[in-house]
Amino acid sequence: MEERRVGLDSQCFSYLLDVLDERVDLAEDILEVGRTLVRCWLYRDKYLLTQKVVDEYRAIRKAERLELHASFNRVHFFQEPVRNQSRVEARFLELKPFHSGLSDCRILAEAEDSGFDVLLMYDKDFCGRLASRAQGVALMKPADYWASLAIPRGTQPKSMPTWDNPLSKETWWRW
Repeated sequence: MEERRVGLDSQCFSYLLDVLDERVDLAEDILEVGRTLVRCWLYRDKYLLTQKVVDEYRAIRKAERLELHASFNRVHFFQEPVRNQSRVEARFLELKPFHSGLSDCRILAEAEDSGFDVLLMYDKDFCGRLASRAQGVALMKPADYWASLAIPRGTQPKSMPTWDNPLSKETWWRW
């Protein structure tokens, strides 16, 4: 299967990290979203972040949480630079009337500019109001994206946690 250019919105980035950070107690629905993101990451795609997502995590006030986001991004993700700022700004202005989440509008505009194939998000308003307006980018919830991959059970992941990684002792991510 050809690797797709898959981006995360800010919520999904945080949910992924929350699942990997054993110190965080999560509600069941968020736990499942985060686990699905980890599974997608291990079995298929590397994740990309738009400049707006990076700007949002850099605004985190709690130093420990900020460092978690920054260190994970440095090692595991790729930040996509804005290629054409004027095109992003024009697209942002086109999307604004349809959704009050201005950050969401900017993230989608940047994802389009960067040529993402898929943008994963968990915000039903983001998806509901902007999915039909997205140009060249499929807005998807993590569970829908995982299902679309149609990975047969028993398939080996593309990436495996090392033996000393706490994730290696877990079974929930294995398919």
